[in-house]
Amino acid sequence: MAQCASVGSIKGAFLAEDGAQFKPINDADLSRAVTLGLDGKLKGQFALRGEDAVTTKELLALIEQSVGKEAGSTGALREIPFFSPARILEEFTTGICQDTNMAEMVDTFNNSKADPVTGDDFWSAVGSAPEEKLNDWFQGYKLDEEQLVEHLSRPSFGSYKTSFGDNSV
Repeated sequence: MAQCASVGSIKGAFLAEDGAQFKPINDADLSRAVTLGLDGKLKGQFALRGEDAVTTKELLALIEQSVGKEAGSTGALREIPFFSPARILEEFTTGICQDTNMAEMVDTFNNSKADPVTGDDFWSAVGSAPEEKLNDWFQGYKLDEEQLVEHLSRPSFGSYKTSFGDNSV
């Protein structure tokens, strides 16, 4: 999503006004959850969620700000509905790529209104909670243009789809 925000266009499913609610978690809280879960006391499957529910559009706004763009400035990619020669060629040569796969997953959750992550809450099971709020984390996560290129050099727009075509690997 950061790459898409930096160039100003993303697949339309990510821009749904009333899309599915996700509860992202930052890397520090994820690491803490893994550590807490490794003590062996928990049995079963648990859902690991952050505390703040956001749609992909709201999450994209936070990402836009972290890459120095105005929130809401990323627009939908222009695609031909039902028949896209470019998509047919892409799927034929590389399979369904990650951005298309992610957009279809988001679209499925947007249409079904189902909770994307089901199960008992991990934090309740261990008697804890995430330590950092989503907005606070994004306030500290800023990438300028140079960092954006370096940080996201792999995967990047074309090479992550066909690694055999990437001469830098």
